[in-house]
Amino acid sequence: MESSNAGLCDYAFTTTGSNSKTNCNLGIPNNDEENPSLYEVGEMVLALNDNKFWTAKVVEINYESKTWKYFIHYMGWKKSWDEWLGEECLKKLNDDNVHNFICKDNTKAVQASASVIRGKKKRRKGALDMGKDTVPMENFVNLQLSSMLKKQLLDDCEFISLMGKLVKLPRSPNVDAILRMYISYRSEKHGEVSKALKEFAMCLCGFFNKALPVILLYKSERDQYTDAIKDGSAPSAVYGAEHLLRLYVKLPELLAGANIEEETLMVLQTNFVSFLKFLKMNQTSFFLSAYHALEETETSTNREDVH
Repeated sequence: MESSNAGLCDYAFTTTGSNSKTNCNLGIPNNDEENPSLYEVGEMVLALNDNKFWTAKVVEINYESKTWKYFIHYMGWKKSWDEWLGEECLKKLNDDNVHNFICKDNTKAVQASASVIRGKKKRRKGALDMGKDTVPMENFVNLQLSSMLKKQLLDDCEFISLMGKLVKLPRSPNVDAILRMYISYRSEKHGEVSKALKEFAMCLCGFFNKALPVILLYKSERDQYTDAIKDGSAPSAVYGAEHLLRLYVKLPELLAGANIEEETLMVLQTNFVSFLKFLKMNQTSFFLSAYHALEETETSTNREDVH
């Protein structure tokens, strides 16, 4: 999060008058039958800060000048981040809003991140040219996730964004081990390991290592990433299936903008789909069923975004 002073919904609010202050502290606001409050004290909500929605809890409510204000606490963050927000900055915490405002892929962010991964300079702000930058839909590879893997992604999002938990590192099996198992599986199935299969595994591994620090981490995971790879380890040796599956969500657009020949792209799609089936087949052994809960002091320090 950026400092609340620069936040998109920074509503500096000071109660005036002894009655309103008392009601605010008790969480019992002055009411208006024609304009009832949408949220209650103690209710979990999604709160907008720094152009993103975060899981938060309504701590206090105040009604003044026919306007509702809510004092919220961001879950997993220090109380110094607590702030007053208006109704326009809050959303109900339900499955639809979690999907739409937290877990749904932001295609504009993916496009910008793809340029970073490919080593291209970002376009100058304001220099928009939709004719040149828009990728034709026919260039996108088709990587449909099964319902079980989609649920895995949703659970991953909820563990991180709603519960403030993290994947415990290092993972076992890690991405390197999963790819070795995939090569072994394909070898037993077809009787030999082709050069193309080895190249695919190396391609996927390399893509994962480049993409993870750029587009595959939530903000709350960045400090953990810094600690996990400080000895120079590759992400594929530390992270596992949870983060690898996140890459699959972003692969279609990243590949579409990578200037890959159509024939090569078709071969890659076949391999990506085959590997996806392998992940599904081993879902119970590759993916965690629960994430690691950190102490409040551990998950609340040094929260600046790293680019």
